[in-house]
Amino acid sequence: MTARAIYSYFPTRDALITALISGIATSLAEAVEAAGDAVPDTDPGGRLMAWGKALREWALAHPERLPALQQKGYRYERDKFRAAELSETASEKVSPPRVAQCPVQLEAVVERVHPFGEEGSGVVAVETRVIRVHVEEALLVPDNHRHIDADRWDPLIMKFCELYGNGQNLHPSELATAWGIVGPTGAVAGG
Repeated sequence: MTARAIYSYFPTRDALITALISGIATSLAEAVEAAGDAVPDTDPGGRLMAWGKALREWALAHPERLPALQQKGYRYERDKFRAAELSETASEKVSPPRVAQCPVQLEAVVERVHPFGEEGSGVVAVETRVIRVHVEEALLVPDNHRHIDADRWDPLIMKFCELYGNGQNLHPSELATAWGIVGPTGAVAGG
């Protein structure tokens, strides 16, 4: 097969990459779903842990498939704290560490995992129960430390692959550009 012959099957390079990513996503979803199915429904935390381990094992077993995901802006970082230039601090009630620079931190346990979407998609919503809350004192309502002052806290929010704060897009997004997400002006976001 010649290099140009591939376009008999795919009209553009982007269509080819999208098909490759779809195949990768299906393979990954099947591996993750099988791992979760091996754990009883009564153990949602165990199922979530099994999914995470299956995801890691799949990535280590299929390194040749990762470049297609990297073209969309994803990358693997073993030490996420160092990569993000953040510091970890120990949690009080759960095992995973907290981000020291985050002004509001929640420690939570998994209560239930709810599959949704297409059959076999592997898409889930994770229901958690917060068991410990940490809030910087400066964000609390004066003389009432049970409530956060909404005017003092402006969290960074990711919506549609774009980062927002104070109602404004704060930083161009490589993910939005890679996925071709169209912004409010009709232009591709992040571009």
